[in-house]
Amino acid sequence: AGERVGPDIVEVLAQHNLRAGLVNVPLTYPPGLTIGFTIAGMGTPGPASDFIYPPELAIDLRQRLGDDIWLDRDVGKKTPEEYLQELHSSIDRTERLAELLLARYPDLALFVVVFTASDRVQHFYWHYTDPAHPSYVEDAAPELRTAIEGIYEHLDSALGDLLDGKREWNIVVMSDHGGGPFYRLVNLNRWLMDEGYLHLEEGGQIRRKKAPLPYRLYRWLRLYLKPLLTPKQRQGLQRLIPVTMATSLRGYA
Repeated sequence: AGERVGPDIVEVLAQHNLRAGLVNVPLTYPPGLTIGFTIAGMGTPGPASDFIYPPELAIDLRQRLGDDIWLDRDVGKKTPEEYLQELHSSIDRTERLAELLLARYPDLALFVVVFTASDRVQHFYWHYTDPAHPSYVEDAAPELRTAIEGIYEHLDSALGDLLDGKREWNIVVMSDHGGGPFYRLVNLNRWLMDEGYLHLEEGGQIRRKKAPLPYRLYRWLRLYLKPLLTPKQRQGLQRLIPVTMATSLRGYA
């Protein structure tokens, strides 16, 4: 925010004494002064930070919701099934938070709420639905194979509930980017150097990123052990692998 030139839309509205509310919008930390409210999104240090403005709203929401006020929780060591459930829970928490805020601030000129589940589910679960993906899981559980569709159906239902009875509103549903298959990484610096567009200083070199030992072990298990296992054994092994490890592995050469 400190590098932005000119006022943002919330500041413009405040200049005209119009109230705005932001929920989980990226890059809104620290929340600035406004006649409305802000619950900062991506870029916030964590749930212990002052990511809610005004302070009295933070006190009220913490009393009502406790930890549920923190919308975008870390994947941690969750299995794919556990994290998928967390994504569905995040939709319910976001909807409930939005309903509480709309009831508290009925005179908003602008209300923006960000649901992150559609982004996360495509990052972590695309390889369960795409047979052409190099990490495609043939014997994935049905809930993982339909994870993306399931999240969108849940979002559609949540938005329907949230917007019920608000036909007089001007409503915009938008995304900052789409989703699609991601099969491989490109080392752009290496390509530029090979094509003669990039020259290193004397002694400089481009190093290939090497996966840590746990990821190399996981890759070995997928390539060599998995074909020897029965479908039931594969599912048991898969449940032991945190979703972060399985996804991060595909980012290494």
